[in-house]
Amino acid sequence: MRLIFGGNSDIARAITGKHLTTDVTEPNDVYNVVRAMNPDQIVNCAGVIYPGVDMGYIKEIGVNLTGSFNIARSLKKDTKCVFIGSTSGLRGRAGWEGYSASKAGVISLVQSLADDGYQVWCVSPGRVKTKMRKRLFPDEDQNTLLDPSDVASVVEDCFAGKYKPGVNIVIRRGSEAEIQD
Repeated sequence: MRLIFGGNSDIARAITGKHLTTDVTEPNDVYNVVRAMNPDQIVNCAGVIYPGVDMGYIKEIGVNLTGSFNIARSLKKDTKCVFIGSTSGLRGRAGWEGYSASKAGVISLVQSLADDGYQVWCVSPGRVKTKMRKRLFPDEDQNTLLDPSDVASVVEDCFAGKYKPGVNIVIRRGSEAEIQD
């Protein structure tokens, strides 16, 4: 069984599995759901961004990084897990400090977990055609963006063993996936 946290997101809906709306910032809720359902695969698509919002970084770090950590703490060693990162975790940008820092933390978390023997990956897409992106950039040409199904395809490749655990897979429209160890 595959559990997908952040199940209402556009990327999550492109991935096959049981879509959850569990609050990932609540460690006991995450742990209880994972233990009760005993999945062999998990995808964490839960994520938020609030650029320019006073104190928005608290929610960004809470959902994006602490939520990922809560999911990681619930994993059994044989549970495969993909965390959705972002290319914003590779290089910060003005006004996105909380988002960029939290996504950089997710990349590092995955590397650390893999070093501990967990079967985990980070998929860091560039610009994706989602409601979140449309809210941030309403006039952006939608034809220049990745489709959520492009992200879902890379997630499937992770579970199929195409990539070694611990890598960050960077995907951008019109480019081959870039593997970062």
